Amino acid sequence: MKAVGLVTEYNPMHKGHVKHLEKSKELSGADVAIAVMSGDFVQRGEPAIMDKYLRTACAVNTGVDLVVDLPVRYATASAEGFAMGAVDILNYLGVDSICFGSESGNIDALTKISSVLASEPDGFSDAIKENLKTGMSYPAAREATIVSLGIFDEKKVHNLLASPNNILGIEYIKSVIRNAYNIKCLTYERTGLAYDEAFDESNEGEVYASSFALRNEIFEQLDALMATLENNPDMDDDALNDIIRNDLFKKVFESIPEDTEDIVSESFGRAMPVSIDDFKEMLTYKINRLMYETNFKKKDLIKRLCEYEGITENLAGRIVNNYLPKATITESIINIKDKSLTYTAISRALIHILLGIKKKCENDVIDSFESAADDEVFVFENKPDTVPYIRILGMNKKGQEYLNQIKKNCPIPIITKVAGNEELLAEDIFASNLYNLVIAEQFGIDVPDEFKRGIYIEDIGFTGESF
Repeated sequence: MKAVGLVTEYNPMHKGHVKHLEKSKELSGADVAIAVMSGDFVQRGEPAIMDKYLRTACAVNTGVDLVVDLPVRYATASAEGFAMGAVDILNYLGVDSICFGSESGNIDALTKISSVLASEPDGFSDAIKENLKTGMSYPAAREATIVSLGIFDEKKVHNLLASPNNILGIEYIKSVIRNAYNIKCLTYERTGLAYDEAFDESNEGEVYASSFALRNEIFEQLDALMATLENNPDMDDDALNDIIRNDLFKKVFESIPEDTEDIVSESFGRAMPVSIDDFKEMLTYKINRLMYETNFKKKDLIKRLCEYEGITENLAGRIVNNYLPKATITESIINIKDKSLTYTAISRALIHILLGIKKKCENDVIDSFESAADDEVFVFENKPDTVPYIRILGMNKKGQEYLNQIKKNCPIPIITKVAGNEELLAEDIFASNLYNLVIAEQFGIDVPDEFKRGIYIEDIGFTGESF
């Protein structure tokens, strides 16, 4: 069986993702589509709006054959680490190709610039660091360095590196090149709303919205739902479901696959949505704990913060001086931000503090502490020798057949349940436990037991505990 790999978040799943699935199978000629999906925390340094189990069910119901978890260390890394982990997993699963949507839609242009980044010509890394010292953000410093090589037209470089899907696509290709994987990279031109474009009157005619737009719409409708419940405290579930489906989620349903409507509407206000600001108390406690452990000495606290993935002395100092204990996490990020630090880089750093995701190598801690550069210059300095496991989240019959076909030759463990795999899954279990505590508190439900959550199988459902 021929397989194509998709690197996804489905946060939440929308019609653009259906197009991605369809185009991937069309361009690759694959029999099976395998999605490596971020778990409960995503690459922007935020919790997913819905937990990984609900998003897995959406994916399988929509036609994805096999859904695999991207470990939280990779899922919350900057673009290089995110791509590195996903591509490693897809390689172990024996995919023939990887397909992604991009603003460019030109695989030759993306491959050309990926080859430069993968090979890093003499002086390339030093040039980036010098640009960073001028106050540039990492993306700007990298762009300026590539332009200085004289290989690419400045405008073309900017167009390729200024768009988020191009950036991720370049990292997928770069990872394939660096590891000499026998995987073909494919792309198509992405259409619809831009990733950070919201719903408004002018884009109602779009075929689909972005995940960003959908998240904003869902949070907006949560406020409307709370107001409805406050005014109608005795409303039964059937009446409430009617309001959600026929009123509150009108725009949402225009942009998500029909096969996911029940999952999204039935979990709304009961197990989702979740935002980064829901973790405010947890993060503030963690930072205060670090302050206590360093006897409230700023220099020592900064050094401790540099132990966490993605944090340099520069960013650590900004966190120490600008984190706002009484404000939301979002407000703190804005307060920490400066011209050399992107919003997303800061958000990822705070999530790494929250989840206890530290650098693996002591030398990386020293490098980070001694560097005044942006935290993204060492985008994934602590890469393990390999992704240590593959965790299955869901599948259909075809996905199960493919898994049975390749699992005997897979060099790393393939995991279908948490129990018995605690050591391998420790970081992911901890992240999910924090996520589960938040949804239990937010929506008044019992705390889900991560050890009882099973995988999702089409036409059967979850093999363990679910909502």
